[in-house]
Amino acid sequence: MRIFKCIHQFLPKHVAGSEIHTYRLCKELMKRHAVHLFYPEHYDDRGPYQVRSGDFEGIPFTEFSYSAGAVDFSQTYRNARIEELFLEAFERFRPDVFHIQHLFFMTPRLIHLARERGVPVVMTLHEYGAMCPAGGLRMRPDYQLCHDIRHEQCADCLLDSPYVFRGPLAGLPRFEQIQLRACRNLRKMFETCGLGRWVPADPALAAARDRDAFMRECFAKVDLFLAPSRFLMEKYLEWGIHPDKIMYKDYGFDTAELLAVTREPAEIARFGYIGSVMPHKGVDVLVRAFNRLADSTAELRIFGEPSYHPPFYKSLQAEARHPGIRFEGFLPADRIPQAYSRIDALIVPSRWFENSPLTLHEALLAGVPVITSDLGGMKELITPGVNGLLFKTGDVDDLHRALQEYLTHQDRFKPSDIRNSMEIIDFRDYVNAVERLYERLVDGCSAPK
Repeated sequence: MRIFKCIHQFLPKHVAGSEIHTYRLCKELMKRHAVHLFYPEHYDDRGPYQVRSGDFEGIPFTEFSYSAGAVDFSQTYRNARIEELFLEAFERFRPDVFHIQHLFFMTPRLIHLARERGVPVVMTLHEYGAMCPAGGLRMRPDYQLCHDIRHEQCADCLLDSPYVFRGPLAGLPRFEQIQLRACRNLRKMFETCGLGRWVPADPALAAARDRDAFMRECFAKVDLFLAPSRFLMEKYLEWGIHPDKIMYKDYGFDTAELLAVTREPAEIARFGYIGSVMPHKGVDVLVRAFNRLADSTAELRIFGEPSYHPPFYKSLQAEARHPGIRFEGFLPADRIPQAYSRIDALIVPSRWFENSPLTLHEALLAGVPVITSDLGGMKELITPGVNGLLFKTGDVDDLHRALQEYLTHQDRFKPSDIRNSMEIIDFRDYVNAVERLYERLVDGCSAPK
């Protein structure tokens, strides 16, 4: 088969869960199929829509540069120039199937373009970008979670966006955001009294509704969605994805090295964090909770790239008062098994509705218990007291309580019990299953549930 893929960013500049998963999937598929990857990249010294072709460790790609800004908010999801660049690469490759990993910095119109050419479309869902215009996190600027999707709340978030003030609100000075918010509140009051027609239309609300309608129209054309967590699948079903078009399919892993991990003994408990050092990942919650532990009881090693959010990274370093906190920087993929041999418990303190974190799976495969937020796809993987502990999301006090509980009862967490607590999916088995789904769609059959 000829398999065309797209993702919002890629290695080596960006190293996170979806990028690593896509890399592994491409490498395995290339043993039997032709694969081509399409993705955007931001450059400070390069204008938008400049194309670069090449290969990354054998994976052929087409990369285009994009601008960090946009003429107006609609260009964050509608962009005719990106469609042209996509079609040039797509038609040159002549794929049998199109597999989307991410659409950020592109446009969901790519789905239409593939279907118009008779190519079936598969999409792996990694976050909530279709329903949430604020980065797909379903989280507000103050870290409050959106348990329900409401256009009015989306409009509030868009008022903090640099895009909505160019287009629907072109020429409106930034300092007038407060006045616009007041106008929105006044409109709500007038609508309650049946007098809404006397107040000017709300451009932010109109922008949120327009995007949602456009996303629904495009996503309806996808042949099959793969949801790596049941939580994520449920959220997309609530949003309106047809049940016959979505299936639960967790990630697969290269299990051999992780199953062989044995932890090196140590005199103190060794906690670890592995992942992006970003505010929505809750690393600040972890640092504050860890600061409260006695100096001699534990150490915390934070693995994560400093350059993703330098001000946040520096603020964590300044806030870290416990002598056992160590900032280790970026952790290459080939050093992950070695890192788990020196970690007694992994902490996953995310504030947002994580899907199915790769690091959480990898820790459990390595026999390492996980202390994580009681939220989203994280919660469904943890059995408290068996393979880890849960704490209230974003709650420093409760995370401190969980750390203390682990220190008191760490002998109860046995590597064999931890590994047996989860379904172990070897990556080759995962890829074989994905291949069968491709074949069914290419042959014109609906995908099996």
